[in-house]
Amino acid sequence: MSEGSVFRLFAEEAMRESSNIVGESEKRALEELAVIWAQAALMSDRVFGLSFTSSPHPLDEAISRAPLLMEGC
Repeated sequence: MSEGSVFRLFAEEAMRESSNIVGESEKRALEELAVIWAQAALMSDRVFGLSFTSSPHPLDEAISRAPLLMEGC
């Protein structure tokens, strides 16, 4: 399993956990963490020459929301 794949698993876990959280700030923190892991996966794939194929995925929403999430920081 590539590092990118492992990072994507971490991102998925963070998104999954965020759906179980009631507090808005904690939920937001986990969503931001998921975005960071997803970005790390993409960067890892680029560095090691692996291709990343975009598909319908829970992370697609998190990645598309990244600029919105980072505005509050």
